[in-house]
Amino acid sequence: MNGVKKPDIRKALCKEFKKIPKGKSVALLLSAGMDSHATLLALQDVEITPHCYSFMVDRGKLSTDFKYANFKAKKLGIKFTPVFLPHTQTDIVSRIVELVYHGAKTKTEFECSLPVMETIKVIQEPYIVTGHGAGGHFAITKKAMIHFEGKIEQWRSLVYKKFNAGTYVQRAILESICKTHNKTFLWPWFSSCMQKEFSGTTWDQINRPKKKQAIIDNF
Repeated sequence: MNGVKKPDIRKALCKEFKKIPKGKSVALLLSAGMDSHATLLALQDVEITPHCYSFMVDRGKLSTDFKYANFKAKKLGIKFTPVFLPHTQTDIVSRIVELVYHGAKTKTEFECSLPVMETIKVIQEPYIVTGHGAGGHFAITKKAMIHFEGKIEQWRSLVYKKFNAGTYVQRAILESICKTHNKTFLWPWFSSCMQKEFSGTTWDQINRPKKKQAIIDNF
């Protein structure tokens, strides 16, 4: 592409998925977003067919994420399991207490971890894969675009530092939950290979003409 560096996201994901022991089944948390769909396609590249899961709150009102995930899984002939989240006050309080045990402290940690925790409880497979954290490479959050304009490498360094500390995208909390349920939570979007692929790329190179353009280019 005229010498413009683009991260080879597909290669980095496939490299990580090849590390999964042969014969071991894999669960994928699927939504309507391109991150989880790119993850799905990369799994298929290495001949892994995951069991897809998607959560929702109200059984009578399907979310866009849930509907599209279900549609995509059926279209590809992939097993799909819905996960219905607790909605009564008693159930939610009990889940909050459970999350405190796993280290949740902030409002964001409770809100983001609860749906994943409930899904982990339903998952049958030993390995869990998601698109968690993919957006961190692109610096498209409000904070990143206001305070790190033109400083995307500094932004990524901050994200990677938080990830390694277990505080980014609730890493430590989710891994604690998985340990309780004898599961392994994989982080393919934060592999050393993926970080190297993004290193040196500019905001425009990976986000033009559309945000996360680099994912679109790869898949």
